[in-house]
Amino acid sequence: MNILNKTTALVVTSFAVLFTAVFTGFFVFQDSAHGEDKRIKISPELNINAEIVNCLNDEDALTVQIKTPKTNQEFKENENIKYEGSVAFKCLELLGEQFKQDFNYQWFINSETKPFSETISGDIGKKTPGNYTLRFEVILKLEGLEDTKKEAEVKFKVVAVVEEESNVLGTTPSPTPEPPPPEPPPPTNKAPTGQILRPKTGSTFNATQYDAKQGVYYVTVGLAGAGTDPEDGTLSGTFLKWYYQKPGSGKIYIGAGTGSSVNLSAPFCGNTIYTIFLDAIDSKGALHESSINVTVYAPCLF
Repeated sequence: MNILNKTTALVVTSFAVLFTAVFTGFFVFQDSAHGEDKRIKISPELNINAEIVNCLNDEDALTVQIKTPKTNQEFKENENIKYEGSVAFKCLELLGEQFKQDFNYQWFINSETKPFSETISGDIGKKTPGNYTLRFEVILKLEGLEDTKKEAEVKFKVVAVVEEESNVLGTTPSPTPEPPPPEPPPPTNKAPTGQILRPKTGSTFNATQYDAKQGVYYVTVGLAGAGTDPEDGTLSGTFLKWYYQKPGSGKIYIGAGTGSSVNLSAPFCGNTIYTIFLDAIDSKGALHESSINVTVYAPCLF
């Protein structure tokens, strides 16, 4: 609502000629909502020009703010709460002493209809725990003009105070320190992967070399493999371990690294199926096992 009327536009000449009333009369403006003229009584020697009219018609000519408390400020139930407002009327200098001006202040808490104070600042006092809405209402009275009302509001909160228990001697015990927060769990270790590159699974070999001590034919098979780990990267050395196994026996260690070799034998005029293993191990001990099967044939000599 503006200073003159919420639905009123004052009619002034475009050349903004200074209007001087040298006698008691009326300043006339049009009420657009009702299609009728309104009159403001003016006293002798009252000067009204276009600048004053524009200022009085400005919706923001009167501004109202609550400086204390701040929005969403929190108080304890035993704390004295203060309030303070501020008011600005930008037409003061233009009007000078032509109009008598008066500000009425009213403060309300929550939905109360009766103001608890009519001063611009003061004490609210202590409040019980809860959420509150503080409203500051200002009414500007200008002699000969319609009253203008503006308001502002903020919300604040009052919290309960927990009393500390006293011990037998009457002194307040020291508060028990809160335990430190638990350490975050270590990141989950991801297992490595290994792959046997050579020989291919299903490969066959002819045992053409003879071991006189063992009385068997054998063949030397070359091994090649690789391993990677999400945390450690490319694996090598002791992080890659080779084993072989023949039917009816346990795993036998061959060696470590990306490459190795093993002697595989077969009975005279027969064959043996071997399983070759490659274990990829990361720095945390996680293991991945790869395996292939190969067949070794021994010659039949008559």
